Amino acid sequence: MELLCNLIAGNEKLVLGSLFTLFGVLVAGIINFLLKRLELSHARKMKKIEFASSFKQENLFKPVVSFLEADLIALQAVYGLLFVEKKDRREVKINNDHLVMLSSIEARIKALTDSATYEKFNEYSRKRLRIGNALENIELDPYAELKSAIELASNIMKTLYEQATDIEIKTTH
Repeated sequence: MELLCNLIAGNEKLVLGSLFTLFGVLVAGIINFLLKRLELSHARKMKKIEFASSFKQENLFKPVVSFLEADLIALQAVYGLLFVEKKDRREVKINNDHLVMLSSIEARIKALTDSATYEKFNEYSRKRLRIGNALENIELDPYAELKSAIELASNIMKTLYEQATDIEIKTTH
């Protein structure tokens, strides 16, 4: 202990400077460690957000929008039957291949959106029958049913767009 006191005697400034340097290195190391942990945590969160974004894009937005577009084309074709003689309507071929996806699309909307959007889709999916029934019943208006279907489809697409931009905003912040 006496040897240590003799070494320090006369070199107090040097020892004090060395201690502050060691303290500074220690603080810098701790700060660097904490910044690395924060960076890794942020990277994990960003990966989760990017996964959620791509998952929704591939499994909700693209399939639902594609289905709605194909279905609106078919609904327009059904409405177009109004201008075809009743006896010739059976001859008109309407592409309904997309309808095999109806249950899948409904499940996607139910799982990945809110209940209001799901209810809108349920109402929308029944419009096909209403337009067809309106063609046969003079008291019903097939044009109003078609416009209602278009409005529902646009509301569903708008909701999906809002969800997509919400994910993009989370991704960028």
